[in-house]
Amino acid sequence: MKYPRCSLVHIFLSLYLCCVNKKSNSRRNSLFFGSHAGAKRATMFYSLACSCRLQGINFFDYISDVINKAAALSPRTPPSKYRELLPDKWKQKNIAQE
Repeated sequence: MKYPRCSLVHIFLSLYLCCVNKKSNSRRNSLFFGSHAGAKRATMFYSLACSCRLQGINFFDYISDVINKAAALSPRTPPSKYRELLPDKWKQKNIAQE
């Protein structure tokens, strides 16, 4: 199968291969989490890190801000409030504040 010689195709192909390689490494590393629940938590954390990378967000800044905001929320907070803490909405809010 021949691929067209378009630079955009090469960019998408290289991004896809990076994601596949990172998933492969993640699968091997997840063998060392000690339990299935630990692996699930690590997968969610890793997913957030990848979302931050795709959004162009510094993960350390994001996670430290979100942990502080989540700690201030009450236990009866509606799920829609937690949606505002995801990387895409967090980025929009922080750009608006600057």
